[in-house]
Amino acid sequence: MGIVEFQSVTKKYGGTAVLNELDLVIEKGDFMVVFGLPGCGKSVLVRLLMGLDKPDSGKILLRGDDVRNIRPGFRNIGYIPQSFALINHMDIYKNIAYPLKLQRISKDEIKKEVHRVAKMLDIDDLLEKKPAQTSGGQKQRIAIARGLIKRSDIYVFDDPLVGLDFKLREKIVDDLRNLRGLEDTTFIYTTSDSLETFQLAEKATLLDGGKVIESTDPFSLYMKPQREESMRILGFPTSNMLEASLESNRIHTNGFSFTIPEHKCKATEIIVGIRPEHISMQQKNSDDLKLDTTVALREDLGGEEIVYLDCADITLTMMAWHYEEKDALELGKPLTVYVARENIICFDADTKERLLEVM
Repeated sequence: MGIVEFQSVTKKYGGTAVLNELDLVIEKGDFMVVFGLPGCGKSVLVRLLMGLDKPDSGKILLRGDDVRNIRPGFRNIGYIPQSFALINHMDIYKNIAYPLKLQRISKDEIKKEVHRVAKMLDIDDLLEKKPAQTSGGQKQRIAIARGLIKRSDIYVFDDPLVGLDFKLREKIVDDLRNLRGLEDTTFIYTTSDSLETFQLAEKATLLDGGKVIESTDPFSLYMKPQREESMRILGFPTSNMLEASLESNRIHTNGFSFTIPEHKCKATEIIVGIRPEHISMQQKNSDDLKLDTTVALREDLGGEEIVYLDCADITLTMMAWHYEEKDALELGKPLTVYVARENIICFDADTKERLLEVM
């Protein structure tokens, strides 16, 4: 039994199911990152767990107990929302201390805990200031400190870094990464950012359409996706997902065709997935898939760039180092690229499941 369990939970708004028969088990001590694009149901999941809303059907267990029997204020969960929600007329010390004050903790203990979490998040020099005197990044760290100071074995982060600039996100991610070693403490962290998922997750759950698509370690979720949705929405830039047909031992897309080994797959309509970083200008193996393309567009990201390649009737996305063979990437110029066969992933177009028999 997990410390948090969602059992066939459905939540509707205006007749639309935002969570749809959702099942999820989070074990004690997990640092679970729940990833999904905006609108997938992440914040609704958090609201239901916190008691800010009620499910229409299904059951949520918290430490083995049905949450319907636990009033929101007694669920003992540290909560860090998207918004800072700081109390403007209080100084930072009082903002952070507020949850412990509600728990009627002694002043000496509150002081000790406030300085502990403030030091951990590098905001101990801000305690006498008011929220209006702090930056956006400092406000978010103050909000995180206020959530962490509550004595609990479960902490929930609802996409806390949204809206922060890259450098601030990197600093706070580093702070959060250090929390993973806290013994017997469970963290649930929602995000729509792939990078945060890989930086923080020990386990990752992918939500799409209000359902759990996959739940495993982030490396497996990225490199060995078992569902088409997993490969489609996780990672930047977006994977090349190509409609294709399977006839005998040959796969046909609108841009290229290739032969595959003997298989037992019964599907005829499939989706071919190729990640942009797996398209290369160098051939590595003699059986690499060879594609004749034309450079259509380039987006420079600094050390690397996104290159869009026209290949017959489709456009492929490739990641490349912008200083590597840059003359070969002139717009309108023909370019031969290669894909290792082990990096081609095929899915059944109807069931969305991975076809392990094909590649």
